[in-house]
Amino acid sequence: MRLKTLLTSFIVIIFTGNIFACKCLEVSVADNLASSDIVFKGKMISQVITTNFDSLNISIGGDNETVDFKSIPIKAVTIEIDTLYKGLGCHILTIITPASSASCEVSFNIGEEYIVYAQQEMRAPYKIKDNCNCRNIFWTHSCTRTAIWDKEEEQAIISVLKN
Repeated sequence: MRLKTLLTSFIVIIFTGNIFACKCLEVSVADNLASSDIVFKGKMISQVITTNFDSLNISIGGDNETVDFKSIPIKAVTIEIDTLYKGLGCHILTIITPASSASCEVSFNIGEEYIVYAQQEMRAPYKIKDNCNCRNIFWTHSCTRTAIWDKEEEQAIISVLKN
């Protein structure tokens, strides 16, 4: 009986382990370029994980009685742009991403170069307040092609932009 309970528990854990995992569809370079407000190569300078959304100029909407979105941390990453492929932005940008892999976080490491595909509008219930129209805060997640710099990815971007 004990072995049967243990085996059943193990099977339940194995098969439900991916319920809360981030799931993404494969998206082409061309599609990611089209859906992004800004695409660039840049170096990650710093990051902070926070729930202080006001300091990032982010407002919270949605049903806060069901889920307390203000208690869910996000990661604010500062990146210095090296090459701008698409869009307008300052030389140094803040990129917002979820703070957990279950929420489609992009893992950034200080000093590494990345190709970033980002949008001005965040996923609901978050919204970037654009009071100054400075376009220096963008949103990305792991379902975009945002990743550590790769020569093939960069060449694919350049190829799509030429056509």
